[in-house]
Amino acid sequence: MAKYLGNRPTAVPLTSADIQDGVITAADLGANSVDSSELVDGSIDTSHLGATQVTGAKLNTDVISAQTELASAPADTDEFMVSDAGVLKRIDYSLIKGSTNHFVRTGYFDTAATSISMTDCFSSSYSQYVIYASISNTATDNTFVKLRFLDGSDAVQTNNRNWSIIYTYANSATPTVYTQGEDTASGDFIRLSVGDDINSANTFIIQMTRWGDSGPEAQIKFETASEDWVGTKSQNIMGSARWDSANIYGVNFVNNAGTSITGKGACYGVKYD
Repeated sequence: MAKYLGNRPTAVPLTSADIQDGVITAADLGANSVDSSELVDGSIDTSHLGATQVTGAKLNTDVISAQTELASAPADTDEFMVSDAGVLKRIDYSLIKGSTNHFVRTGYFDTAATSISMTDCFSSSYSQYVIYASISNTATDNTFVKLRFLDGSDAVQTNNRNWSIIYTYANSATPTVYTQGEDTASGDFIRLSVGDDINSANTFIIQMTRWGDSGPEAQIKFETASEDWVGTKSQNIMGSARWDSANIYGVNFVNNAGTSITGKGACYGVKYD
């Protein structure tokens, strides 16, 4: 019991200044007795967080969507976070992006004209190309499609060339097989189809190896699916050709009658590295 002489002293509140540093320890605090309102804003920094203490449940759903948008393709050195068998790691974009140079469109056309060209679709960037095309003509019967090559000035070339085709005509249960070809030192086209077949659909797949800007030549393989003028008999055409020129930069499609054709197609460069 406290003892005193005379009057009892006035009670004075206890302040933190009256408490010696280190007198109150964690053991003196009751469970759940300190809440966030007692903490100074910003007083908890990374040094006060234990390793592995931040879990997925602690992240807000806008942890990504609230950030500044990257409105263009990432740079090769931009980094992403991945879980490698449960271990967080970073990885450069260059290691996960899709290939951009193995199959690239180098030319395109979608038009109606008496002559359809794709210019500057060949270069030294690629040695092999694939052309997909569909060409039709409803104006003139008994015509065929010609493939011509363009030089650096977009002029049609005349060169040493040869081509051959073999095709079947579904005119009976046993289709008729035909062959055609040509070898000349002064030609300006490769024949892609046969007469009486350019109606509503001529579909071409043309594969070509171009031996660089300096030549010596281009080797071509092509396939054509077609039909006769009345649209009742299908035709399957396969062919190959050699074009002896050192400066092929584009292609041109035309029919032998010189009448209007309608076409759509694209050229793709292919790399293997």
